[in-house]
Amino acid sequence: PDRDAVADAVEILAAATSPVLIVGDRVAQSGAATEALRLAELLGARVYSTVYSEINYPTGHPQYLGAVSPRLPSGREVLSSADAVVAVGTDVFPSLFYTSGHALRPETKLVHIDSASREIGKAEPTDVGIVADPKVALAELADALERSMSGSARETAKGRAASVAEEKAVKKATWDQLVKRRWDHTPMSS
Repeated sequence: PDRDAVADAVEILAAATSPVLIVGDRVAQSGAATEALRLAELLGARVYSTVYSEINYPTGHPQYLGAVSPRLPSGREVLSSADAVVAVGTDVFPSLFYTSGHALRPETKLVHIDSASREIGKAEPTDVGIVADPKVALAELADALERSMSGSARETAKGRAASVAEEKAVKKATWDQLVKRRWDHTPMSS
């Protein structure tokens, strides 16, 4: 990957207070799940996947919050608090139906890493585009970020990761309670 682009991405991510990592199929295709996990943990980022056909991130990981469709209102809401988004190995952000405007707020910085060069900057304003194999680019980005992070920045990222894990645990407990309450409801077909 372009070293200047990696340095620009590090600058954005080091300043982020609410980073998000969005992974797509080309992460799995390049065997980059471990590298994506490392970056997410370094940043303390929330992690989402786009529509996928391959497992591109460990779904049981405490920072993984599920799939997101950034063009839908619910997806825009999920991403509304992000100040930096790293989209890796995915188109940014396609939709079956036309939606006006952009998926991200104007002040949200977008770093797009993909081996499909035609997709970078195609549908969403991109602050840093990195054309590279996701596995290689994620490893280099994580190495550069790790070198640049102070001890306090690492602690802040750990705190973010713990908050995301807590949020996921609360959502799961709420879901489990709902399922338990409805466990023995009669199906519509009976």
